Amino acid sequence: MSFFSNSICDCCVCPIQSILEQLAPGFIGLTTLTSTEGSLELFSVNNFLAVTGEGTIPVCNISEVGLGFRNVILKPIKKNKGECACCEDPTTNLFDTMRGQIVTVDFLGPSGDNSLTGSVFDVGEGVVILEQANGDKNAISTCKTTRISLA
Repeated sequence: MSFFSNSICDCCVCPIQSILEQLAPGFIGLTTLTSTEGSLELFSVNNFLAVTGEGTIPVCNISEVGLGFRNVILKPIKKNKGECACCEDPTTNLFDTMRGQIVTVDFLGPSGDNSLTGSVFDVGEGVVILEQANGDKNAISTCKTTRISLA
């Protein structure tokens, strides 16, 4: 993603955009998103806009992406400045120390907080991937995370 290193969106929006771009076109309709609009079916993504079954959603409003059993490549964690340094960095760094631990993560959704419980599978810039007991994975924006607790 060409904007990733040069955008004020790097801490949370670009990582979610990158994940959405990696999802194979043949499977993209099976991916669900949690945003301020609720749980939506994804059809395509381009220019920081996700086209869903309920309309187009700005990627900045996406807090979680259901990956199913698919793996994605995350952007490496880097040191930020500005809002990313005081919001995203501490949260991402905390998740990085919790790899393999089972946690419950609350994150912003359409009616306040949503929750997912799983093992911290992977951590990258602005994103944590939780793996459920059945092997399903979910990518959660660390900027949209409201609480982390050990399960």
